[in-house]
Amino acid sequence: MNAVDLDDVNKEQVKVLALQQYIAWLQGILEKPVSAEDNFLDIGGHSMIAIALNERVRNEFNLTLSMERLYNSTLSETFYSIK
Repeated sequence: MNAVDLDDVNKEQVKVLALQQYIAWLQGILEKPVSAEDNFLDIGGHSMIAIALNERVRNEFNLTLSMERLYNSTLSETFYSIK
């Protein structure tokens, strides 16, 4: 049986929570429904929103999003790819 690294489990939980918060923030800013499978740019996101929300994620969860990934993949792929 493989041992579970609690740091990895906790980091994955933080990513899920951060993604949920990010989606809630985006819904408030964009004033429309947003899902984890949406592409940031396709739903109306732009660089100023990305910078502001990335700062919130960094301050609240100590995570930094890849802007390249944010622009080119789904929101869930962006968060789950954080190292």
